[in-house]
Amino acid sequence: MQGFFPRIFLSIWAIMLITTALTVLAANLLRPVTDSAGDDRYENRLVEVVALDLREQLAVSPETAIDTMRERHVLDMEQFMQIFIIDAEGRDIAGRQLPPSVSQLIGEKGWARNNGLEVRDPRLTVHGEVLDGYSVVGYRSLHPFSRALMQPNARVILLSIAILVSASVCLVLTRFIVLPVRRLREAGHKVAEGDLSVRVAHTVGERTDDIAKLAQDFDVMTERVEQLLASQQQLMRDVSHELRSPLARIQAILSISRQKSEHRDMADIDRIEHEVERLNLLIGEILSYARLQSRQQAELSPTDLVELVRAIAEDARIEGQERHIDVRMSGPEPCVVSVDNALIQRAIENVVRNALKYTAEHTLVEIAIGVQQDTITLTVDDRGPGVPEAALTEIFEPFYRVNGVNNHSPAGSGVGLAIAKRSLLLHGGSIRANNREGGGLSVVISLPRGAQQPAEA
Repeated sequence: MQGFFPRIFLSIWAIMLITTALTVLAANLLRPVTDSAGDDRYENRLVEVVALDLREQLAVSPETAIDTMRERHVLDMEQFMQIFIIDAEGRDIAGRQLPPSVSQLIGEKGWARNNGLEVRDPRLTVHGEVLDGYSVVGYRSLHPFSRALMQPNARVILLSIAILVSASVCLVLTRFIVLPVRRLREAGHKVAEGDLSVRVAHTVGERTDDIAKLAQDFDVMTERVEQLLASQQQLMRDVSHELRSPLARIQAILSISRQKSEHRDMADIDRIEHEVERLNLLIGEILSYARLQSRQQAELSPTDLVELVRAIAEDARIEGQERHIDVRMSGPEPCVVSVDNALIQRAIENVVRNALKYTAEHTLVEIAIGVQQDTITLTVDDRGPGVPEAALTEIFEPFYRVNGVNNHSPAGSGVGLAIAKRSLLLHGGSIRANNREGGGLSVVISLPRGAQQPAEA
């Protein structure tokens, strides 16, 4: 029984069987003890009421008495009791077949000859008087469930038993299924946050059902993905290191060529040096991203976030003067938080430089710091072309390019926003992008405020 289907199937049957057994047991406990006919007051009273009404109807109108009795009384109470009004010929007025004990009581010679016969069947309740040839006999069920239903509060008790049994079995079954699924869900969240070292197979114990197989497959998947990413990062590091050496040689050759070349060749040498410098910068960014991917935590230290952002904004303002771009910053008083200074500076600087690169000339870039109850947010708004809605999450992936976005600035390394995202994830923060109304992109950085330190006086 290793699958979910047989477990659920057998659990449903267990609920039914246990509920039935306990219900029958309770019904027997609730059933009053009777040794002979007439001891049960309730059934005896029902028979007496029918007999008294029959006497009255026969006295008032013998011709319609039987029809009136059929209309006024419920003579067949299903599994609880049946009341027979038997005529002188031994037939029930409702045309029902008489039970064997009732037929034996009446006998072949008619009711009058058996009047006073000892009633040995405990199911019979007999009205001893013959009413103008009619006799009234009650025949009750000995089934404990139907008998118990007529007892005070019996239905509440039996219903409570059924609910209790069902809830208990369902609770055990739900706990059996939900707990390992919850562990898988938590592990999935950790994987989504970048922790590929998480494993869950050991948390299911010695189980061999579908959940255990799912946990094993999950571990195999995460291990395989971890190996692939590690191989990819190692490849990036190896390629970057291998490229650094020839680039250094090219730069040395260019330096020598600059000294030996004539003036008319200087423009070409400058262009080559510029492209080599861009390639060198790209390799540095790739190495930085690869190192960040291998890190699992940040080295925290108290940092004035406002002062850090102000310094970045000043540098960006100087860079933007050539294109007449202003950089404005707004925020609260000094806000000291525990962060990795280098990582956060790199993340914010990459976002601000990206905004500076894409915003239109003669416009501005706005940087706003906000402090909420649980988080600190930093918003960077530009006046550029924006990003298609479908690409708002993709721009934080390494080497992603947005099609159809035109700007006059040279293309970047392609990993700047990816570095910013990884740096913030190491702090338990997040980064997202939205298109501004009126044009441009708004990038929102969120950092948890839990690690905030009081500012020094």
